[in-house]
Amino acid sequence: MSVGVDVLSLREGKYVVAYAPALELSSYGRSERTAKKAFDEAVGIFLDATERKGTLERVLLKLGWTLSRNRYEPPRYTASELLHLCRARSMLDSVTEDVRIPLVAAT
Repeated sequence: MSVGVDVLSLREGKYVVAYAPALELSSYGRSERTAKKAFDEAVGIFLDATERKGTLERVLLKLGWTLSRNRYEPPRYTASELLHLCRARSMLDSVTEDVRIPLVAAT
């Protein structure tokens, strides 16, 4: 069974980080191609380990996946939720700045 999982590509200095919130997995490489290759390997290791332990379904459900009609569906995130997840995992540097906006007189 094949399931589409959203993978974010983030540049961190000289590296590209591939991160899939639905699996809580990430990897990196010097290019998108090498990051994707490393990510594919990480997914393989994750699936092998959880299947071998018999915990795959439990882990997926804990990550917010659903099972319907013998098919797993990953959680879907809004752009705001993805931004929050990246910030929470220190994958994205951001600051909040005070910006002075001049008031416009009503006409």
